[in-house]
Formats: sequence, structure tokens, C-alpha cells
Amino acid sequence: PPLWFVEGLAELWSIEWDAQSEMVMRDAVVNNYLVGLDDIDKIYGSYLMYKEGQQILRYITERYGEHKILQLMDNFWRSTSFEDIFQFTLGLSYKEFDEEWIYAMKKKYYPILSSADQPSGVSEALVTSGLNVKPAFYKRGDNREIYFIGNHTGYTCIFRCKLDSEEKKPEVIIEGERTDEFESFHIFQNKLDISTNGKMVFVTKSGEKDVLHIYDLNQEKIVNTFQFRDLVVLGSPSWSSDEKQIVFSAMDKSGGNDLYIWDIENHKLDRLTNDIYDDRDPDWSPDGNLIVFTQALRPGGVPRLAVFSNVEGKTVEYGFNLGPIPVRDPVFSPDGLWILFTSWPSGRNHDIYMIAVNGAGRTQLTDFPSKEF
Repeated sequence: PPLWFVEGLAELWSIEWDAQSEMVMRDAVVNNYLVGLDDIDKIYGSYLMYKEGQQILRYITERYGEHKILQLMDNFWRSTSFEDIFQFTLGLSYKEFDEEWIYAMKKKYYPILSSADQPSGVSEALVTSGLNVKPAFYKRGDNREIYFIGNHTGYTCIFRCKLDSEEKKPEVIIEGERTDEFESFHIFQNKLDISTNGKMVFVTKSGEKDVLHIYDLNQEKIVNTFQFRDLVVLGSPSWSSDEKQIVFSAMDKSGGNDLYIWDIENHKLDRLTNDIYDDRDPDWSPDGNLIVFTQALRPGGVPRLAVFSNVEGKTVEYGFNLGPIPVRDPVFSPDGLWILFTSWPSGRNHDIYMIAVNGAGRTQLTDFPSKEF
């Protein structure tokens, strides 16, 4: 069988169709690089081919019935050409199927543009090569800079992009995956955070455990590295406003993922949560009074928004108005009046939303999702 069928079937029968799959297909349709079966070799072996194969088999299942997938395998003996087998089973040639399937994909995704914009249509692409994730903004005097994790060199590294420079080509700040000190950046699960005085905190795997690194952007060197005896996996550190503490998520040897605060001056580790929930992605408010994070019931629960309104007293208040809508990567706006996060309430669109926070510290989850932008 061709690779699109083999890998598409593996995807179809092993995992659910998720927001990332939807994002890949939507982008291919809207930006007109979707490839049909008649030309599928053009994307042979790529991630897009895997997702297209999965989507094609999903479409066949929904349009013609799941038994047609089994018949494609039952009829394999009939010909050395899989296209012939495909036509015998479904009654359509690749070209005829492509016309039907691609039209269905356009019907599915084009209406999104009537109420929302593609990022490429309303924003400037700073970096167009490689994989780039978890950007953090820093203003050095009058100069604006973006720091992010990327893989342009073949290794995962931390890059800097100077927004006000004529040459915006990213430069490597910290090289990863070449020493045991920066063995792995956990590229999809960890963010960077930069304090107002230019201290960047980030996580890497070092030896058998994760560690916290603090890199001084002004001195351009690592000034501190912290490892914790009972914590194995660390995630998404965030500075307090006075730069004396760092909140982060961590998994201990029992497998529970909770929130911790590290007091840098006193070398004291304080555990904020210890429960049946999976707590991740903390972010400290600019005034230091709130910590927003995501919390999901283990295992496999929907991540919801939660806020510490009293960090010292460890008081948690939940955003109940969101209901079952999933939340990821919440952050405070610089003025502390808004919480921004990504969500996919329809199961398809992975978009950015914002909610207001009032002066009393309680979360106002109003007009959702009218705050989408």
C-alpha cells in the first residue's frame, strides 16, 4: 500500500483528530497548498502527507462508510496498482476523488475567513524558516527584541530577533543539544520568561533531570542554574515582579504535575499545589498578586483556567464561566488587566482569546468568545 494510506490509517486508528491536525489541514486549504491523491508524491514522507492521509480516510469513513477502509485492504489482491484498487472499491479514480474531497475541504474551511483572519494576513512574519515556538518579548532601552526556541541550525537553540535592526535574521544565543548542560529544551511544553531587568529563565534537561537556568541578557551569560532533588520534569517558569521568586510547574517522582515557587535569595522551594489535578503553564501578574495557570483532572481532563488570588494563602479561584472549554498557555497582559490564552472550543480553531481581570482580583470571564482577536 502507498505511504499515505499506511500512515494515514495508523493515524486514523490510533489517535483522535485534534487541534494540531485541524490547524495543519486548515492552513493547507486556506493557503492553497493542499495536495490531492493524484499528486500526493509531491509531499511524500512529510508530516502534511500523514495528516492528509488521515483526513482522506476520515472523509471516506464519513462519506462512504468505515467498511470501505476495510474493503480497500480486502481488495488488495486484485491489482498491483493501488489506484486501481481504490477505483474498484469506491468507484472513483484519484482525480475524481480529489475533485470531490478538495471541494469538501474548501466548503469546511473557507467560511472561517468571514469572521476571522489568518495570522499571515494581518501580521508580519519575523522568521520564516525552521520551527519557532514560545516567543518572549524584551525591550532593551529603545530596542525591541524577541527571544524564542527554534531549530534552524539542525539543533534546538534559543534565538534572538532584533525588531528595530535592519538585519532581522535570528541569531543563536544559547546552543542546545550539544552538551549535557543543555541536552534538551522540551520544545513543545516549555516557555521562556524575561524579567524587566533582562534575566531570562528557561528549562533544559541536564543529565537525568530538568534544571532551571537564568541567563543575563546584558552580560550574555548563564548566572545561575538550579536543580531540585525530588523534581524530575520542570515546565514554563515565570518571574515574580520583584525578580526574587520564580513560579513553575513540575513533576515529581510520583508522576503528579503541580506548581512550585522557588525563592532565589533564600534557596527555598515552596509547593503551591498538591492534588489530583495536572497543573501547568503558570504566569505571574505584573503586580505580583495573582498567578494564572491551567488545571486538568488527571488523567486526560480538559485544561481549565485557574487563578491564585492570594499566593501567600494559596487561595485558588476558578473561571467557572468557561465551562468545558479547554485553555492553554495563559499569560497576563503587561498592564495586568487582561489574561490572554489559546483555546479550541469548537475542536477545530486554535485561536487567541482574552478575558478581563477586575481590581478585586477575581476573574471576569465575560462575553466569551467575543473577545477573540
